[in-house]
Amino acid sequence: MNLYERPFTSTSMDYLPDLDILGARLMRDTTWVYINISLEGQNSAGGLLGDYGAELDLNLDGRGDMLLMAKKPGSAWSTDGVRAWTDPNNDVGGARPILSDPPSNTDGYETIVFDSGVGSDPDAAWARISPTDPNSVQIAFKNTLIKNAATFMWGAWAMDDSMLHPEWFDYNDHFTLAQAGSPLIEDTQNYPLKALAEIDNTCRWVVGFTPTGNEPGICPVPATPTPKPTATPLPSATPKKPGTISGTVFNNGVNSDLNYHSLTSHGAPGITVTAHSGSCGGGVVGTTTTNVAGYYSFTLNAGTYCVSAAMPSSHATGPKTVNLPNGSNVTNVNFFFYEFIG
Repeated sequence: MNLYERPFTSTSMDYLPDLDILGARLMRDTTWVYINISLEGQNSAGGLLGDYGAELDLNLDGRGDMLLMAKKPGSAWSTDGVRAWTDPNNDVGGARPILSDPPSNTDGYETIVFDSGVGSDPDAAWARISPTDPNSVQIAFKNTLIKNAATFMWGAWAMDDSMLHPEWFDYNDHFTLAQAGSPLIEDTQNYPLKALAEIDNTCRWVVGFTPTGNEPGICPVPATPTPKPTATPLPSATPKKPGTISGTVFNNGVNSDLNYHSLTSHGAPGITVTAHSGSCGGGVVGTTTTNVAGYYSFTLNAGTYCVSAAMPSSHATGPKTVNLPNGSNVTNVNFFFYEFIG
């Protein structure tokens, strides 16, 4: 089913924690898509030494349309080692997407569209190790890289560089089980791992739509429980659901109009943004730092908050009071500053 849990070396079955995915999450704004991949631990030699990334199905047919991978990411955002491939002839997945049908006569992802800063947009994709978790890889790529797709499915990958072969996708079309070997010791006929080792991936999840559970390769969708009828139902309080407050801190340069201007307003990275409960004299409930695009986000329970940004200028917009309804997302809580000259 195109799912692999093989963070072990071939034959000897040595465990590789830096290739064992614990989970992955995705968020996006108008410009960027951000993916965070959490690994079990670091390589015995230190660090995260594999290739990490995501496969994206842009038309929801079960065939991956783009493979985006970052090799041995460092501590700072960089395009080095970040590559992206596409499949113009639409043959990833072989005759039956997701399902295994070797031997494969396909060429997988045959076209590289971004290679360590080389491409139509040299800033299209970046990667780093998370500054707050040394066992997590963070990848950021522009929506334009996937042609601003409003809906898509995605899954995370981790593998040794020797196993990164875009032309082999899907791997279960390239190998039979006997060739690949099995990580299950009880599978006496195929254990241990052979040709397909040092690799792990996740099932796929959706972006931009509500899944039915029938999408190819999707993670299990929990069934909606049927409520048990009661003779005299009691009124219950509306359950509290967290929501988000998000926005962008803009540097307007020398433009003294503290409003957005497409030519002069640029996202300011590294700005500390703080959320207070109630008024700005209330207690601090969250602190974050803007990303490379100046974007920030808080996940909070419903309530009233005061959001402020510590900007490097006195010529700046002040704190903003935000009312966050239950389970809602309040966006575009933006801040502006400019550098006074004269």
